[in-house]
Amino acid sequence: MTVNWKSKKLYFAAGLLAISAIAACIYAMMAILNHMLLQDARADGVGWAENAATQTHNIERLLEGEANFSLTERILRQLRDVGNIYSVQFLAPNGEVRFEANQFHPEETSGLAANHDHDEHDVEGEPRIAEAMVGPHMHVDGTFHANLTHTLAVDLASHTVRLGAGDGHHEPLHYAEVNHPVLKDGVLQYALRVRVDQTERFTLFQTAIWEISLLLGATALFVVGIPAYLSVRSRKEADLADQRAHYLSKHDSMTGLANRNYFLDKLERHANKVKAGQDKIAFVAIDVDGFKEVNDSYGHDVGDELLIQFAAQLKYECQNFQSIARIGGDEFACFTRFTDDEEMRQFIDNLQKSMSHPYEIKDHNLISTVSIGAAFYPDDAKDVTDLMKKADIALYAAKTDGRNGYAIFNSAMEAEIASRRELEALLRHAAQHHSFDLFFQPLYCSERKSACGFEALMRLRDHSGDFVSPDKFIPVAEEMGIMEELGLAILLKAAEAAMKWPDYLRLAVNLSAMQFESGNLVAQVEQVLKTTGLPPKRLELEITESLLMQNTKRNISQLNKLKELGVSIAMDDFGTGYSSLGYLWQFPFDKIKIDRSFLGGDETSNEKAMQVISTIIALGHSLEMRVTAEGVETESQVDMLHELQCDQLQGFYLGRPTPEAELSKYWLEEDEAITTITSLANRRLRAAGSD
Repeated sequence: MTVNWKSKKLYFAAGLLAISAIAACIYAMMAILNHMLLQDARADGVGWAENAATQTHNIERLLEGEANFSLTERILRQLRDVGNIYSVQFLAPNGEVRFEANQFHPEETSGLAANHDHDEHDVEGEPRIAEAMVGPHMHVDGTFHANLTHTLAVDLASHTVRLGAGDGHHEPLHYAEVNHPVLKDGVLQYALRVRVDQTERFTLFQTAIWEISLLLGATALFVVGIPAYLSVRSRKEADLADQRAHYLSKHDSMTGLANRNYFLDKLERHANKVKAGQDKIAFVAIDVDGFKEVNDSYGHDVGDELLIQFAAQLKYECQNFQSIARIGGDEFACFTRFTDDEEMRQFIDNLQKSMSHPYEIKDHNLISTVSIGAAFYPDDAKDVTDLMKKADIALYAAKTDGRNGYAIFNSAMEAEIASRRELEALLRHAAQHHSFDLFFQPLYCSERKSACGFEALMRLRDHSGDFVSPDKFIPVAEEMGIMEELGLAILLKAAEAAMKWPDYLRLAVNLSAMQFESGNLVAQVEQVLKTTGLPPKRLELEITESLLMQNTKRNISQLNKLKELGVSIAMDDFGTGYSSLGYLWQFPFDKIKIDRSFLGGDETSNEKAMQVISTIIALGHSLEMRVTAEGVETESQVDMLHELQCDQLQGFYLGRPTPEAELSKYWLEEDEAITTITSLANRRLRAAGSD
């Protein structure tokens, strides 16, 4: 993991602080060590001085040269036993050394010297302790060699203590020197200078001091180092989080491609560099066809993996592009600078083909295709926003042209998309405010030769008042996903109109497959019947075969519940699908409607057409279903269908779709006919009675 500059500075500061703390501990401990040694030396010196005070008379005789070896040995034996004193000097007030004795032995010989009894004599009969005490340069009469003359750098009248270090041969490795003045009536008589061997104590004290220092250092390291480490670790995590946030602010977390904002920022910068007459920018919008169906059929985990593989393929194909991005769920985009229009068109064609291929995902072999829309800057757009809009228009054109293709923007597409947007606005307003018209086409009873009901047909007017073809607006409404809302509005408005008709007239309403998807259709129909008061037996709902091909079990369940309400169900456009007969066995329809395609041409001279129609009618009757023939255009067709015993007829010959306000003519004419027939019958009865 890379440590940034801030972390390095924090590490350095923490380390410096820890080292400073340890150094301070060591310095403090050494000061304490020196203080302890000084105090120890002072105590030894004071003890020696107090002991020497008892020998003042003998010491004065020693200094005056009157002492013999026995006296000297006795005095020095008593003085030696005080502390670790190994050297004694008596100094005159002028600093002159009057007497000096030294019994220091180096470490390698000190043990041997210690093993000899002090009472033993050497070959000349002189006591060994005296020799050890006075040294090889000392005379017993107290005189001294010139080489042993020492002058203190301090006032002899002052009590001083200083520490020193030796070589271990002539002086101990660690010793203390104590100067103790002897005053009489305030006048310096002589000064005593003693040296105390502190090597053993120094080692002991130093070991204790180092152990304490290490403990304090470890404590300082624990107190300073661990918080510093945790702080640095926290800083690293914060830096990683910042880096992650910075990355995610520019990239898509799933595919690793640039996100929309970062992509547009780069596109804006490149667009600003494009100059007239030089290179251009191609903006390519890419959409995965049928991605929703992949998610619904295989699950979102498969859909996500498809997008990841798709993004990797796109990066490979467009590796020379300036940027590639995922700008929506299954929407991608890329742009590049180019100079040759034809070459770019060829690249887009190849890109569409290369991106449409099978993908192996979790044991599923998915054949995924793409639709591509492209626009060029500055040829097609004045700025980046307009460029994206034009590419989206081209993409829409590619998708409406059947998908699995590409389109490059041209001005005609813009007019088409504008018309589409206008139609979408009309449909959205119609669904929310019921701002559409209902026309009703009569259904004729073949036996009675009169209207027995009406089929409701939606009519939509544009801003100029002209009608928009249902073949045009119905697919758009389904793509917009508003057919459920729009279908409910149609059903409610038609039921309200039907309540103004005579009771024997039925209402037929077409249902879209989209109305079955939410599962709310039964409740909606029940609510409409309750709101308008229309009896269920007067309502007939028409469905197409395509509905049953989508989630058959769920849809048939809803149809059964509608029948339980008392509503009739009819299969529209019967005979146009591959499985119409099969669905007749799965669901007991109340009526089938023969598609208008069977009545094309002169059916009276087309025996095969008559045979098919006759078979369908016979099939319907055998299943106890009514049969309606659509597309009746001629009188001969009426006669033929009447002969074949078709139950109901519908077509322009019998009546075109009519506004609600003009429907009354159908039942008024029938009422007049009934009145005329009744009147004639009454006249005949009266005439017969008079006879």
